[in-house]
Amino acid sequence: MPHDTQAVRDYRIALGLTLTQCRTDRGYSFRELTELTNIPEQTIRSYERGGTQPTLDRLLTLARALRTQPFAILMTTSEYVFRANGRSTQPLEVISTDRLRLHAVLLFCGLTPDQIQPFEDR
Repeated sequence: MPHDTQAVRDYRIALGLTLTQCRTDRGYSFRELTELTNIPEQTIRSYERGGTQPTLDRLLTLARALRTQPFAILMTTSEYVFRANGRSTQPLEVISTDRLRLHAVLLFCGLTPDQIQPFEDR
C-alpha cells in the first residue's frame, strides 16, 4: 500500500509536537535530552521539527528518558492526526484502549486515517 507523502509529513509534525511537549514538560533542554539518550542533538531537533521520524528503538529510548510510555507518545500523536483530518477520537467508552493503540501504531507505520477507516467498518 503506497504511503501518502503529505500524510507522512503531517504525522511527523504531530509526532514532533508531542515530543516537544514531553521534553518541555520535563524541563529538558536539547542538550540534556541528548545526554540522557545518546541521540545526537541535531537528530532530536529534526524529530521535533517533523523533518524525520524516530525508529521504534529510538522512540523507546526517548520515552524512557522522558519518563513516559511509548504508547502515550503514539496515542497523543494519533489524536493530533485524527483531529487534523477532521475526525475526533472517540471516547474510551466507545472504543477500546487496544483499538486506540492499534490506530496509534498504524499511523506510526505510515497509514492515514482514511486507510484505517475500512478496518473500523468491519
